Amino acid sequence: VPLAGQLGPQPSQPLALFTMGCCPSEEENVARAKTKLVERMMQEEKRKDSEIIKILFLGTGESGKSTIFKQMQILANIDFQPHERENFRIIIRRNMVQAMQEILDKVGERLEGNLKDSAKVVGESDDLEEDVWNAKVSNAIESLWNESKIVKDVFIKRENLHFPDTVSFFFDEIQRITKPGYLPNNNDILRARNRTTGINEKTVIIRNVKFTFTDVGGQRNERRKWIHCFDGVTAVMFVAAISEYNQVLYEDEKTGRLEEALEEFHRIVNDECFDGAGIILFLNKIDMLEVNLKHFPFKDRFGYQGKGTIEELEDVKRYIHDLFLEQVDDPDKRHVYTYYTCGLDTNNIDRVFRACQKSVLTKNLLRMGFV
Repeated sequence: VPLAGQLGPQPSQPLALFTMGCCPSEEENVARAKTKLVERMMQEEKRKDSEIIKILFLGTGESGKSTIFKQMQILANIDFQPHERENFRIIIRRNMVQAMQEILDKVGERLEGNLKDSAKVVGESDDLEEDVWNAKVSNAIESLWNESKIVKDVFIKRENLHFPDTVSFFFDEIQRITKPGYLPNNNDILRARNRTTGINEKTVIIRNVKFTFTDVGGQRNERRKWIHCFDGVTAVMFVAAISEYNQVLYEDEKTGRLEEALEEFHRIVNDECFDGAGIILFLNKIDMLEVNLKHFPFKDRFGYQGKGTIEELEDVKRYIHDLFLEQVDDPDKRHVYTYYTCGLDTNNIDRVFRACQKSVLTKNLLRMGFV
């Protein structure tokens, strides 16, 4: 019996539980929506990024990789803008002055007497000026190039000189290059030499496929930057100038350029960073190889036993080709796709790049729907 003031047994009722904060506020809903949107955008960017074929150009200085880098822009039908052409005009004229100054330093007192005044004009020109060019300098260079046998001989036998091979093209075209209003055409731009520093990157579409090409400086002091470009690379294009077997490095005149290229290729081709990437080797400057073999036989270089003259061009090409493939520590693990190239020949680079697409890029990119 319940006591006074007490209630008797009550019907069983569920216990109501109250939890504070179960219902998110409007601000929280907005924040969550923004987070999800950002995540979706990041995933979409990651997906798009994975569909871009990333090609890294590597090679030692003067190999011609920056020329091939410019060829990719031409193959993508991207024209050089007027301000770019104006900048290349300055670079081309500066190349000519610097090259002639270097030649004259080598010629020294052997220069023909009637050309001393022209040599003085060139020697006193400040090649660091933005545009060192004027009629006086132009006439002096034209006279030296066309009238001096010694200048031509030094140019041909330039084993320890460091100006670009292509400067002779500009010397021959000096009247066109001197004209008021001159703007370099594509052939001029391909031959212009501006030493690469830092990292240059360009994304283009070639035959409906998006590529990102990265070009980094080839000199020794630039190579420490290479590692920053290694992530996510689809393929490495290593460019080696096989014509420079008789020339030394710009930064170390005790080391041959081809020797350095072989050592650097050995380091790159066996680097674990590129285990998932295709390795493409461009044996470049085959046009200059033909020229050099006429003056500098390959005999006794790198163990070559033949005469090494122009008559053995194909044998020398194959021998250098094999020297590079010998740098691969594990050929069964690492396949190298090798091509002979002339970086100045757009048709040649186009054919070679198409072959690259059909071989190494296709093999590595089936999952992207590349083919």
